[in-house]
Amino acid sequence: MPILRYGFGILRWTQAELRGMDRKTRKIMTKYKFHHPKSDTNRLYIPRVYGGRGVLSVIDCYQQECICLANYLKNNNRSDPLVASLVYRERYGSRGHSIVADARTKGINYEGGDCVVMG
Repeated sequence: MPILRYGFGILRWTQAELRGMDRKTRKIMTKYKFHHPKSDTNRLYIPRVYGGRGVLSVIDCYQQECICLANYLKNNNRSDPLVASLVYRERYGSRGHSIVADARTKGINYEGGDCVVMG
């Protein structure tokens, strides 16, 4: 998952593409005997504390990265002129892909404090 996180806030991914990557991940895990073919796939994503395998889904990683990037843009726009120009573009000049708008349309609350990325 770490290699995918670099492009999550920058590239636009559809839900079908994210689900497809999740499916490929499970196929690889089954191929190398990390996951049994007849085992429940939902149990993969349950935290280890609750009896699951603790694997992060691709969709969850995507949402976390969008939240973290939106938080970063919101909180650090005064300290760095480059970030300030990105925030200005996000607010006033963006006709295409907008990180903050994506976080809002998904119903994700990114207004919280610190962003903690697991994995």
